[in-house]
Amino acid sequence: MGVKPIRRSALLIIAILLLMSTPIGQADEGSETILHIHFLTDGSPLELQNAEIELVNVWSGQIIHQEITNGTDVQIALENSEVIRLNIKIQNRTTDGFSSSNLQRIPLIQPNMSEITIVEANFLENIPIILDGFDQETSFKFLGNQTIDWSPWEENISSGLPNGTSGWIESHVAGGDWNLIYWNGSQEINAVNQGNLRLMAQDHGWNGTILVRHSPSGWENSFMVNGEVDHILPRIDGGKWHMWRLIEGIPEMQSHSFDDALFESLDSWLSAPPIPINNPHSTMYLDFDEDEIENNATIYANWDASIRLPSYIGHPMLPFSHLGITYQIDRFLGNWDGVVDSSESTLFSEKLHSLGWVDAKETGCCALNHESIKATNPIYPTGAHLDPAISDVFQDGMSWGWDESGRLFGNSGNSEIQILSIPFRANLRDTANLSIELPHEWELRYSPQNEVLNATAESIHVNRSELMVTSEITLNIAKNEPPTISIDGTGATENYAILGGPINLSMTCVDNGPDITEMRWRITDSNGLQIVNGPHLHYSTDSSHENGDDIRILAECVDSHGSIGSIDRNLILDGNAPQWSVIMLEDHPSFWAQLNHSMDEIYLEVNATSTLIFDFKAEDDNGEPVSITLTSNRSEGWERSAENRLYFAELWPQGDEINGMHMTNEERHLEREPAIRWIQVSISDSVGNIIGKNWSITSLDLDAPVPRPALLIDNETYGINNIGTPSSLIEIDMDASFDDLNNIEDILWSSELNGQILFENESWEIVSRFTLSPLNPGRHDLVVSGIDLSGNIGYHSMTIEIHPDLKPFLSITDVMVPSGIQSGRPGEITVVIANSGSESTSAEVCVQEQCVSISAVGATLDGPGITSASLTFGSLPAGSSPVSVKWNIDSETYSSESKTPSIEPAWRESARFIIKVILIAYCAGILFDRRFGGT
Repeated sequence: MGVKPIRRSALLIIAILLLMSTPIGQADEGSETILHIHFLTDGSPLELQNAEIELVNVWSGQIIHQEITNGTDVQIALENSEVIRLNIKIQNRTTDGFSSSNLQRIPLIQPNMSEITIVEANFLENIPIILDGFDQETSFKFLGNQTIDWSPWEENISSGLPNGTSGWIESHVAGGDWNLIYWNGSQEINAVNQGNLRLMAQDHGWNGTILVRHSPSGWENSFMVNGEVDHILPRIDGGKWHMWRLIEGIPEMQSHSFDDALFESLDSWLSAPPIPINNPHSTMYLDFDEDEIENNATIYANWDASIRLPSYIGHPMLPFSHLGITYQIDRFLGNWDGVVDSSESTLFSEKLHSLGWVDAKETGCCALNHESIKATNPIYPTGAHLDPAISDVFQDGMSWGWDESGRLFGNSGNSEIQILSIPFRANLRDTANLSIELPHEWELRYSPQNEVLNATAESIHVNRSELMVTSEITLNIAKNEPPTISIDGTGATENYAILGGPINLSMTCVDNGPDITEMRWRITDSNGLQIVNGPHLHYSTDSSHENGDDIRILAECVDSHGSIGSIDRNLILDGNAPQWSVIMLEDHPSFWAQLNHSMDEIYLEVNATSTLIFDFKAEDDNGEPVSITLTSNRSEGWERSAENRLYFAELWPQGDEINGMHMTNEERHLEREPAIRWIQVSISDSVGNIIGKNWSITSLDLDAPVPRPALLIDNETYGINNIGTPSSLIEIDMDASFDDLNNIEDILWSSELNGQILFENESWEIVSRFTLSPLNPGRHDLVVSGIDLSGNIGYHSMTIEIHPDLKPFLSITDVMVPSGIQSGRPGEITVVIANSGSESTSAEVCVQEQCVSISAVGATLDGPGITSASLTFGSLPAGSSPVSVKWNIDSETYSSESKTPSIEPAWRESARFIIKVILIAYCAGILFDRRFGGT
């Protein structure tokens, strides 16, 4: 016979296998497990296109294999021989009329490790369907007794439905009729009820999700309620509606059920609060053998389980587990009439009893060192039951379950730590709580899920029911080790204990396993044995003990296995305080040498701002370290400490109560007391024998006064917008000045300006605000000093800037003519102009009647502005000529005048020559007369 092709449409239907398949054919021993699936119709091969194959573990519900295949058969290699369920997802409707609805029921598959397991998937032929009374715009969905899911919506199903089947048809017209119709397998389907079912209710204050199911079809939907209810459902021609309010995703204890109608009021139901369901509890027990766990060895354990579940949970060996066990039994093991009878209940028990398992990880137990724990022989459920055995589908208050027991084994690893992994995948077995009994002296060491564990000694209880998120619980287990302890406290060391004082010790116990320990102390002395329970010991010797006596203190920590960790100390009583000495040196910049203070005195005086150098030394007869602690109120929390020797240097200023910049001017003018501080040394040996001493240190006044002169210009503070000029009133305000201790009126003040003394040793009344004489433009250095009652002198220097007046004022500072020039000859006369005002101005410089215009630059802090003007003459005037400079300010003319140096007239040179000639002739005549006149 030929091969009939099959093609896929938009949505997929899941085909199932319900009974055991029979292995056919022989495979070589040790080869991989092979599953061979053949697709048939009417005994002939059927070619599938893009068919999706899924293999599901019937205990965990996990998909263990998934692939897309083409052709008439498929071979799948399996990892083990656990029972599986086969899902085939194909096109719902094909050109030949085939769909997943045509697939006949196929048994569950029990693969054989040594044989090829062959499964035949048979598809039924379709029969044509006559639709009577349906609107032409009706869409249809079909759920048959051979399938496990609704088909996708189709516009017409008259082309055929699987022959020899029955089921439910959902018909729907957009905005119109909506019906759920039972189909008995006949070729004619008649429309039944008109319209749809409307659910109505007022607002009763309950908000949440309502789950709706129809029995027996299993049609399911849910909708949200937030106030009033107005929701529609299909009309039905048989069966019953059931509704539940969900409480954290779980249906309430009692459902609301009703038959077909046009209208259903939910007011009475919603007015009562939902009651949570009281779920039965499942328990599992894993009891390891007491044999010692060795590396790379086989470990054995006993397994017992009691599974009890509510009826709204189904079993993954059957499809539709989310609809509950009673629906699964009625539909897949019964006649799908909405009732579970005694024969169906019995058949369910038989099927469950035949469902053996080997892999403990897939059935709610665990894996050891990342390898599944296995059953030595397949473990089969016993005592499977449905309570009550006869009931309606979706009946309230039902439960079901089974028991099982057997032997398991796993392999230990090389490490001292064995890792026990427990899955939590939210399936029906993984939610059971698990109690574990470990081998003798083994314990839990660590688990990241410690919050759901209760561990004691060799027992671990895993509360999987408290988990909210799927995960894997990891338990690190190992052989018990005695706890480790440590001791801390006062009054005792490893070798000595204090005599006559308190011995206060605390024990810390660290156990690798569950933190369940018992702590106790055993004290043995001359009075006998004393036992103190708990982590703390408070003990004192009495008058019967003497220095050098021995006592024994034994600290013990007992874990939950009875193992003991201990610290045993034999101690010598020590009642002697340590010996000590101290040196304190004072180092101050004003002194040439350090001052050595006698520490025998209680009251000490040091100069403020000195650095104090402390050197404490201590030792004890027992040779153990001595603690030196020095405390003081120098500052909050001030403390220095060391062992055997404490050496340090510390600046020792006045205290916080002295006058300073943080105070107002009035406050800082007052008299203050010098700082008096205490220091206390406490010297303690290793067991607490203490000796100490106190001192009082007074800080003497060695800080100088702080002059704080403020510059006032015309009674206002000096600033960028208020600068001094020669015409300004210049004052110095000393109000911000202060001394650290002395009253401001006890300070004598002195001042210099540009090296000239203004006043010396004047009182505050005179100098608190003093006036300076008018100052010329430029920079002036002011120094103010104060001397306190202790002779400390403080200085403050400042520069006073006097800026030129703003208005220009010109003067002629120099007139220059060429050296040796004579009148009547060409030459230049240069006039130098000084501007003592800060503004520049235009000016006219004239010599006699000849003038030139200039721009006279302004003066600065460094001096007047200097501008020169040169006037050129073709014939220089003789003698001294008038020179003038003129400028305007606000339309008013100002001038300054001078004269040039005298210029010699030209005729004077000729006259000098004639005179020189006459003189020479005269002198020559006299000489001649004297020489020759006598003869």
